[in-house]
Amino acid sequence: MQKKVLVWVFASLFVIVVAVLYLLLQFANEESTLYATLAADEDKAKVKTNKRLTGWVQELAGIKAKEFSLPVNELYIKLNFKKEASANKKNYKLIISDIDRYSLFCVLQILATNKISYTIVKDKGMSLIYIKAKGRSSLEKLVKKLKEYDIESRIVGS
Repeated sequence: MQKKVLVWVFASLFVIVVAVLYLLLQFANEESTLYATLAADEDKAKVKTNKRLTGWVQELAGIKAKEFSLPVNELYIKLNFKKEASANKKNYKLIISDIDRYSLFCVLQILATNKISYTIVKDKGMSLIYIKAKGRSSLEKLVKKLKEYDIESRIVGS
């Protein structure tokens, strides 16, 4: 008795699944024909609007796309430097060997707190920091402060 009920349940489920799949296929076919007619209508509308364009718009629409692209991106940068009286200031190099992120962070923080203008150039493990300062004595204090953070550095006049 239980086997017969089980067979009828599976048979009815199979029939339901097949019917649902059939209906889904019919619905999908109707939608694809609907989208095809909508796309054809849009193409006709585009052709009509292109015929109405005149002047520079028509010329712009007629320009063909370039078949190449440049191997680089163009970038324009404008730097607004402050004009300051730097006649009495001299350029120095602060050389730090084997600099890591922590050391660079400490150096930048010390330079910022002392309001010293600087430029950083990193090349193959060596970091050159160009500093504009009035005298070497203030930079010697900077080197002593960096030694407190275990950062070995030296000042070279340029």
